[in-house]
Amino acid sequence: MMPGRTQVVWEAATWDGLKSWIEKRLGPRDRIGVLVEEGASYVLPVMEFWPGRPFIILAHPAGEAGKNWESLGALLRHMLRLGLNRKSALVVVGGGSLCDVGGLAAALFMRGIPCIYVPTTLLAMVDAALGGKTAVNLEGFKNMAGLFKDPLGVWCDVRFLHSLRPVHFLEGVAEMLKHGLVADENHFAALAELKDIQLLKDRPDLLQESQKIKLAITEQDPEEAGPRRVLNFGHTVGHALESHFMAKGRPEPHGVCVALGMAAETVLSVAYADLAEDAAQHVQKVLFRIFGSVLPKMPNPDHLIPYMLRDKKNQSGRIHCTLLRKIGQGVWNVGLEKQNIITALQPFDPS
Repeated sequence: MMPGRTQVVWEAATWDGLKSWIEKRLGPRDRIGVLVEEGASYVLPVMEFWPGRPFIILAHPAGEAGKNWESLGALLRHMLRLGLNRKSALVVVGGGSLCDVGGLAAALFMRGIPCIYVPTTLLAMVDAALGGKTAVNLEGFKNMAGLFKDPLGVWCDVRFLHSLRPVHFLEGVAEMLKHGLVADENHFAALAELKDIQLLKDRPDLLQESQKIKLAITEQDPEEAGPRRVLNFGHTVGHALESHFMAKGRPEPHGVCVALGMAAETVLSVAYADLAEDAAQHVQKVLFRIFGSVLPKMPNPDHLIPYMLRDKKNQSGRIHCTLLRKIGQGVWNVGLEKQNIITALQPFDPS
């Protein structure tokens, strides 16, 4: 168990263990909503672990398709129709997108009901379920409506990781690498040294270390007033890539876009944050070795600029990025003009 604002538990036990932990965290509740992704194979075990308890299953579209204002409204109306009230609670069992929208729904419903996350992907375990960010997308732009609200707890069961498709597992690896790049050189090195990145499924020490890095940063700056912005490395370009590919009708996974975003922002780091060229080459070599088979082709930077100009981090009309000063040290609020980005990224071609 990890200390901090949110209780994080790593367990590979039974549903009875989860049931006991949830009941202890939530206390007496009129009804408990269990939010799951539509068609998820783990719905039946979730239904079975609470016999006789006044809970209801809420199915929601998976991934980015369910992370918008319309889907959020539908979820809130569903919660109301099925009888949840101010003495209810929400248990979110799913990946990062479901945690984002479920956490926001819990925070808004009747001015807020308690929420617990049971993340089922590596991305959710090491990133999305931690730090209290909740959000939905608006008009094709990432995470434009949301708030900060910590869950009561996060239950991580490594058994979920063994059922993930390789590309979905890699999404979480991208965030773990980011944690090392911006805050802990040794963590990045430990991940980079793994001969087979899939071996992470059997390395709870590295998974928990990544969680600790993120929690140490977010608990220092819960609402992203300053130091927490270091965690945005790879996300200025990454979110623009996500929006670009969604607009083209061929969406790419968040973590894959972040991986390509980190590779691109490493180029920017050499130009605008004094990252050494050899360090940049090492970072890119690691990223391309791990993600090379799933990375999409980098679009022309001109196509990404409109999305970057609407990024939440921007100030005074400039695009604000988090870049690397060195491996293990990120620097946030680096303000760039759009031409700076176009010039730096024009030659960049990971293929």
